[in-house]
Parts: sequence; structure tokens; C-alpha cells
Amino acid sequence: MESAAHVESGTVEVKATFPSASKPFQKEYPAQAILGTVKADILTFFELKEETVAGQAIRFTLHLGPEELTNLSATVGSLVHHPHEKIVLHVVKDLTFGGASWIPKRP
Repeated sequence: MESAAHVESGTVEVKATFPSASKPFQKEYPAQAILGTVKADILTFFELKEETVAGQAIRFTLHLGPEELTNLSATVGSLVHHPHEKIVLHVVKDLTFGGASWIPKRP
């Protein structure tokens, strides 16, 4: 999905969901906003923290549909076809135990 169309101007409405949250994150970003910034805002909103505790790494990934967004230097405009388009991201918790990763299944 990251290589879909590309919008360089205008805004993109970003909505993000996390399974245990009571309400979704919603914010409008300029098309040039970087996904890393968007992810930081989303984690803050849901009060999530990436950390390593007792050898267990906890991180959160953003997914657009079934695809994980791995390039956090990409812009939100690179994810849409038209200015002012809306995207829905899903936050997924990824646990790593001593190098072995486990991602809970999404409902």
C-alpha cells in the first residue's frame, strides 16, 4: 500500500483503531506529514509505549488494511489517491520474546 498513489498537497484525515481502546484516534494531517510523526501521535493518544521489559520487546505497528506500514519516513500523502481522502489505520501490538516474534490475531 505504501507505493500506491501519491498526493503532495492538501490534507489527509487519519483515523486509527486499537482493539482495547474505547474510541478511535482521528486527526487531519497535511499530505506531507511523515508516518513516524503520525505513529507517535497515535501511540500518545492510546497511551501506548514501545519498550523492552524482562527480555520482552513490545512494539506497535501501523497497518493499512492487511499491510504493515514499515516505511515510517513515507508521507501520509503517499497512502492516498486524492487530496482530503480518509485512511483508517490499525495499531497492532507486536511482542518479541528473545528474538521470536508473536503478533496477536486481529478480530
